Amino acid sequence: YPFASEVNLITVSLSLNFDLLGLDSSCITINGLGSATAPNSVALLPVTGGNSGDTLFTDGNTAGYGSFGNGSLKLFISPASNMVHQTTYAFSFKLTNPATDQNSPILNVSLTGTVGVKPSDMTTPNNLVLGVLNGSNPLRVVVPTFTVKIMNQTEPAVNMANVLTMVLEVNFDMLGSIVDFPNGYLVSRNRSRIFIYGIAGVSLPLSVQLVDFGGSGVNVMFSNSTIAGWGLWTQTDSSLTLDLVDGSALRNGLPYYFSIRVQNPALPQSAPSISISATGTATVTG
Repeated sequence: YPFASEVNLITVSLSLNFDLLGLDSSCITINGLGSATAPNSVALLPVTGGNSGDTLFTDGNTAGYGSFGNGSLKLFISPASNMVHQTTYAFSFKLTNPATDQNSPILNVSLTGTVGVKPSDMTTPNNLVLGVLNGSNPLRVVVPTFTVKIMNQTEPAVNMANVLTMVLEVNFDMLGSIVDFPNGYLVSRNRSRIFIYGIAGVSLPLSVQLVDFGGSGVNVMFSNSTIAGWGLWTQTDSSLTLDLVDGSALRNGLPYYFSIRVQNPALPQSAPSISISATGTATVTG
C-alpha cells in the first residue's frame, strides 16, 4: 500500500542453496527499512505457499516474530527448526510508511550462523499499484494529492446565473471500488468520496446535476450516492460531495472536467476560500 503514513504490508520470500540450521544460532537480517516505523517485535504473518515461513523465525525469544530496529529486520531461526535448501519460505509483516514521498530503497539481506553470507540486494517486482509506478516495491511511497484542483466561473455579476467549472487530477488511481488486501491483513478501503467545501453564497437543491465538460465522463463516474451524474449538496457548510460510482476511477495524471450551475448571491462578495479533500482509496487533504 504505497501511501504516506499508512500501514503497509510487506511480503518476503527467501530461498537458500544450503541448509541453514537453528542449532547454529542462525540469523537472517534484512536491511534498508530505516524510513519506516514498526514495533520492536514484529508479527510475521502466513502467506499461501510460504512453507510456514511465518513460524520458522523468532525475534530471539518468541516464534512467529521478527526483531525490528535501526531500519533492520532480524529473523532468528528457531533452535528446533531449519531452512531447507531449494525451498522458498515466505511471510508478510506490517509496518508504517514514512510521511513523505520516496522511491523504494535498496534492501539487502545477509545471514550469520551455519554459513555467513555477506549482504546482497533483494529483488523487487516493479509493478504498478493503485496507479503508482513501482508501487509494489517495498516502501515506495507517495503523498496522495490533487495535483490539479481548479475552479472558475463564467459570470461574476450579482443575481446572475453562473457556471462553476472544476478540473481535478490526482497522483494515484482513485477508485470507486472497495480495495481489499491479501488475507484481510490490512483494513479494506471504502469507495472513494470527494468533498468540495466553501462554495459560499449560493443556495442549491440537495442533489446537484453535474455537467460533463470535455468528455471526461463525470456524468457516469460521480454520484450523490444514489444517482450517477449528480452530486450531494449540503447547505450548512456549502459543500458538494461526489461519490465515485462502483467500478469507476480517477486515473493518475488524467484531468477530469465538470461544471455545476448556480445563481450568484444578491450582494457582492469576495471569492470564498474553497477547499477539497477525499477519502476511500487514499486519504487526501488540502
